[in-house]
Amino acid sequence: MNPIAAILILCAAMGEDTRAYEFAEEIAGTADCVAFAGNGSLTVGIGATGGVAVVRWPDPTAPNQVTPEVEHRMPGAMWGVVRGDGIGWLPFSDGAIRVVSSPGDAPVIAIEYELGGAMESVFVHPELDVAVFHVEFKRETTPPAVAWFANFSPCTASMPGVPSSEALFPSRRDMIAFAENGVTFHARPDRAGNLEWTQTQAWTAGDKEPDWFKKGRGVWIGYAGEPQCSASVCGQERGEPSALALAESGAWNQDIRCVGACASASRMAIDPNRPVATMFVALGENRGSAQSALSTARERGYERLLDETKQWWANRLTNASLSYRAPDAIGRLYRRALQNVLLCTDIESGAIARAPHSTPPLAVDFPRLAGWTALALDLAGESELVDRQLKFIAAHVRAQDAPGAPAGSLPAALYATGDDAAPSVVLDVHAPAWLLWTIWRHDANVADDQREDYRAKMRNVVDLAGDFLANTCRSVRDTRVFTFDPARLSDAASFDTIAIACAGLRAATSFAQATGNDQPEWAARVIELEDYLRFHALDTAGNFRIADPVALWPTELIGVGDPRWAGHVQAAIDDIPSYTGPAALKTLANAAMLLRDQKDKLAVLRPLVEPTVQRVFDVYPCDSYYSALAMAVISIVYSA
Repeated sequence: MNPIAAILILCAAMGEDTRAYEFAEEIAGTADCVAFAGNGSLTVGIGATGGVAVVRWPDPTAPNQVTPEVEHRMPGAMWGVVRGDGIGWLPFSDGAIRVVSSPGDAPVIAIEYELGGAMESVFVHPELDVAVFHVEFKRETTPPAVAWFANFSPCTASMPGVPSSEALFPSRRDMIAFAENGVTFHARPDRAGNLEWTQTQAWTAGDKEPDWFKKGRGVWIGYAGEPQCSASVCGQERGEPSALALAESGAWNQDIRCVGACASASRMAIDPNRPVATMFVALGENRGSAQSALSTARERGYERLLDETKQWWANRLTNASLSYRAPDAIGRLYRRALQNVLLCTDIESGAIARAPHSTPPLAVDFPRLAGWTALALDLAGESELVDRQLKFIAAHVRAQDAPGAPAGSLPAALYATGDDAAPSVVLDVHAPAWLLWTIWRHDANVADDQREDYRAKMRNVVDLAGDFLANTCRSVRDTRVFTFDPARLSDAASFDTIAIACAGLRAATSFAQATGNDQPEWAARVIELEDYLRFHALDTAGNFRIADPVALWPTELIGVGDPRWAGHVQAAIDDIPSYTGPAALKTLANAAMLLRDQKDKLAVLRPLVEPTVQRVFDVYPCDSYYSALAMAVISIVYSA
């Protein structure tokens, strides 16, 4: 994939319309991960072959710190079985494999390898930036030793405006891999200049340690095994001598330092009376922090770390249990959805990645999707997460005009660092509109004693975004409102844009009135937008004349509960079984919003909830947007 393709895929997937994501999949292929574990800082994704495909740190939008070989179906890290004739990497070529998430509340991934009789558990500790890979063998198939291969590729920063830049530009990742005392490190400093490269190269030839080993920040990845690794090798990622070739030829300990694009492997003997092996992988901003986390993990051991992880998630999701009666299966789906959103949420900034996988490259925060995510979290009683998410997005509303990026607009996509993840010239009118709608809707969820402070913090943001929408939508009957359209990958004018702009500007007007900051120009613009929408969407009798109006509920053209919605909502419900999973879920969410507080009518949706949500989770295991839709649907449908 080249940078232009990556940008196009990102832009294609940014829309709240599920067809945008499907278009991105047509270009890039389906997701490269089938299961995830994480803690809001470190995120690990497992591919369909059971190997490691994603390691994101220090947040869910950060660069992927591992490099899978997609062309050769080689994961970024994997287990191997050492036998007399070499190493058989799991899974064996003709062996079946099953990767599943744990049936419990904790994101513990279970991997079953049919040949070799191996079972693997993968999880990330909630309070240590440590991933744990634990493999168990049946006694009758226990090998004398196992190997662990890792192609970690430390990358300290993403390139602004270019998603997946660490994969597209090899010079931005890697520097050194080395093994000592049973521990293997992969590392790269924040500043990787000529001095750092020269010192690192000299160290591998016997000179003193580079200065950056002891000072400054970077990305350090250290791994160690239990039983302790008895042999290691570090080599090139590709070419000769590659780490993979050295390990497969049995040339252990021949090369234990490598500079450049590096990979590594380690060997561990297996006790036939206890046929298990564990690899602990720790990440930190310097050698000391990675070493400390690794030492703590090794001291506690696999069993304790697993127990702590399960207990933490059980406590975290206790409040996610539905307070109203719902089938157990629905409760499990609800907790799974919240778990997905938490896995995608950066614990520091509050940014929420769309999905942490690399293909399609969607490990970014799309501000326009915050409307549904915040709604779902508020319904779940997670208002603190909404506060943090809104604070993050609001901080990046543009305060000054720039070419293609006017004041009051928002970046189409963001990294948790605050850098643009999409080109700044991609103008997304939907993003500030959804932000304004969310700020005002969330206002009702803010505690009374905190509302004045909340409004004070949001006032400037509302002023900027409100002015932007009012100016953009001026004379709407005569001047078309253009925004970037993910379905067309170009600027376009659409009815949907007018609709969400109307909803956002109405919310801004209400916020302004509530804070004593009346904005008559905004109010006038809302009237113009409403007139435009009525002219195009309603007939002379006030009934809808467009084919599928259910997505227009945020506009409030016709109030929720109005009988004019009935036929259209029923038609949408009837079509749900014929839709793909995401389209069915989005339609279900729109219908739920239109039927909220109508207990008898919401009951009609209940038979559709479990199969619709489960189909989406089967294909999209950790998508925060689809998970938010699922949470909103379940909250509304089963609270009635």
